[in-house]
Amino acid sequence: MAVNFYTPEITHSPVYFPRNGSKPFLRYNHCADSVFFRGQFYTLWNANAVGTENHPGQYIFLATSEDFRNWSAPRRFCEEALDNQWQPALLVVEDTLLICAWCDFNARKTFISSTTDGKNWVHQPVELVPEELQGKVVVFPTGHGTQLADGRIVFPVNYPEITPPGGVGSSRYAGIIYRDAKGLWHASGLTEAARYGDGISVLEKQTMPRPQIWEPSVWERAPGKLSMLVRNSGEWDNPMAIPPDETILYAESSDNGATWSECRPSGIPSVVSRNFTARSGKGMLMVMNDWLTASSPGRGPDDRLELTLFVAPEPECAELMPGPRVQFEGGRAFYPGGFVNDQKLYLVYTYPDYIMSTQVDPLPDFDRPFLMRRDSRDGTQIDRKQQILSLNRPEAAVFAVASTSMMQQDALCWKFRFRTCFRSEREFTIFSVGNAAILLQYDDETQTDRLILRRSGCPDFLLKGLPFSRATHFVSVTAKSDCFEIVFDERSFPFPGRLERKAVFGQFHCVPVWPLKFEPVRDRIEIFLDSIVIE
Repeated sequence: MAVNFYTPEITHSPVYFPRNGSKPFLRYNHCADSVFFRGQFYTLWNANAVGTENHPGQYIFLATSEDFRNWSAPRRFCEEALDNQWQPALLVVEDTLLICAWCDFNARKTFISSTTDGKNWVHQPVELVPEELQGKVVVFPTGHGTQLADGRIVFPVNYPEITPPGGVGSSRYAGIIYRDAKGLWHASGLTEAARYGDGISVLEKQTMPRPQIWEPSVWERAPGKLSMLVRNSGEWDNPMAIPPDETILYAESSDNGATWSECRPSGIPSVVSRNFTARSGKGMLMVMNDWLTASSPGRGPDDRLELTLFVAPEPECAELMPGPRVQFEGGRAFYPGGFVNDQKLYLVYTYPDYIMSTQVDPLPDFDRPFLMRRDSRDGTQIDRKQQILSLNRPEAAVFAVASTSMMQQDALCWKFRFRTCFRSEREFTIFSVGNAAILLQYDDETQTDRLILRRSGCPDFLLKGLPFSRATHFVSVTAKSDCFEIVFDERSFPFPGRLERKAVFGQFHCVPVWPLKFEPVRDRIEIFLDSIVIE
C-alpha cells in the first residue's frame, strides 16, 4: 500500500503575553492546562507579578476563548487559598461538569474545584495523603485528567515532601487520585523510580538510593490497565548527568492504579521536563521536547527546545515517534497541557514568560500507514510534483508509520527505491528499523561508497559496493518474529533478529548540531515517494 505524508495544519496564538498596560501584569506564567466546556475554551495556569517561580503572590489564573485564538484577560481562579498555588489539572466529564485538581503547597492543601456552568466554582479541599505518608507530603496534581473505561475520574499526582530538602519539583513518589461511583475522592497506589544501578544509571554524585520523579502523565491503554510517563529529576541539583534515554521513566498498572511497577527508563530520548499524553483513536500521542545535544547546554532548562508531537499507532510508549513541531520555530517552549477533541489537538504551553496556544488539525489517521517528517531535525525536502523525498543531512529523518492493524501482524515489510545524487565522505544512514540501520560508508581506499548493514552488538555487514552514480536501487526490508531479511537490487540477505516496527528514513538516534548554524548541503539522497510501500 503506497503511503502519504502526515502534514497537519498547525496554528498558534498567545493565551497571555505580559506587556505594559496588561491587567493583571504577570511576569511569571507557567504550568498551563486547557479544556473545551459548554461552548468555550478554558485555560488555567499559575502566575505571579514578580517573575520568579515559587514567590509569594503566586496564584492560579483563568482565561477563556470562543475560538482558541482570542483569549480574555486572565482573572484569579480561587480567592480562598493562600498564595502558593500550583499546576491546575483539568478534565471535562460528559460536558456537564468541569473539574480542576490543584494544590496550595505552603498551605499543605489539595483542592478539587468544579463547576457546572463555567462561572460558579466550588473549591473543595480534600484529604488524600496515603496513610504511610501522613504529615510528610502534599498531594500535588501535575497533569491533565482522564476518565477510565469504568467511569472513574483520574488525575496523576506527585507527593513532594513538606520539609527540606524536599519541596516543589522534588518527589520520591508518584501515583493517581480518583473519584469513585459515590463521588468520593481517594489516593491510589504509589510508584517510585528503580534504584540507581538497578535499571537506573548511577550518577556522578548522588545522595539518595533512587532518583526523584516529577510530573507524571497517565493514560489507559486497555480497560483497567494504566500507563505512566514521568520525569526523571535525578539528583535535583545535578540534572545534566541524567542519560538522554533515561530522562522519561515508565510505569504501568493492571488494576486501575491500585498497584504500580517501578518507574524504569522508557527509552524515549528527550529533555528533563513535563510531558503531555493522550489517547487518539486506537493510538496515542505525546507532546514533549525533541532536542538533545552531545554536550552543553545539556538536558536542563536551557535545552527545552523543539516542542514536538510524538505519535504511536497503538497505546504503547515504546512505539512513539517524533513528528511535527508544535511550537513556533526557535526559542524555548515547554510544559505542554491540553486535550484531544474531534480529531484535533488543542495545546497550551509555556514560553519563558508567557502562555501560548496551538491547534493541530487533524490528528493522524492510524487506520492507514503514513510518512511523518521529524521537524526538529534539519535536512529534509519534499518535492511533491516530482514525488521525491530528499535527505540532505545525516540528521534528517522521516518516519514510516504502520497502521494499527499492521502493528498486529506477524511480519512487516518496507519497500522503496533510492538514488545518490551527490555525497560527501561522512556516513549517511538511509533507512533504520529497530536497532538495525542501512547506511552509506565512504571507502577511502577504493574511493567509492559501501552499503552497510549495522546492528547493535554485531560487526558491520557489507551489502554491496556502490561506485558513485545516479543509478536507482531497490530495497526491501522484512521484519519477522525471529529474523529479518533485506533485499537489495534483487539479492537477498537474511539475518537473525526480532520483529521491530519503528522504521525511519534516516536515523532515529542522531545528535543535532549545536549551536545551530548554516551548513551547506553536502549530501543528497533521493527516495521516490511513489515507490514507498508498507505492508
